[in-house]
Amino acid sequence: MKIDIHVHVTPPDIIRDWKKIAEKEPYFKLLSESPVNKFATAEQIVEAMDKDGFDKAVIFGFGFQDMGLCRYVNDYVMEKAKEFPEKLIGFASVLPQHPEVEKELIRSVEGAFEASEKCSPRARVLPWTRLKRWRPLAHQLRP
Repeated sequence: MKIDIHVHVTPPDIIRDWKKIAEKEPYFKLLSESPVNKFATAEQIVEAMDKDGFDKAVIFGFGFQDMGLCRYVNDYVMEKAKEFPEKLIGFASVLPQHPEVEKELIRSVEGAFEASEKCSPRARVLPWTRLKRWRPLAHQLRP
């Protein structure tokens, strides 16, 4: 079985309005303006998987600073993972430092995500001392 474990999907309206969103999301802007960036909907991913011989893909959105955008894209990922269950495995995207992160992760797991988290690269700057705050959440999310 051939599985791509890192695939970003983007809802069509975010693809259309990415420049407007990028005005308020600097890291999203940086990545979106890259000459190697290619936005893709879930349907485009499934089509590319079939063409390139992939059986499954782990899909997720982007860890926006705006938790409303994270929720919106997580909803899209959940919807598409349910639409293509034989092909797509959904992960939630969050910004770990956001005060609503725990609520969104719980909502995402309850929404039938296979996995609970895809953190923005900014997660790498979290101090180790903050990891204690994740213990109660990890116990709650444990199957």
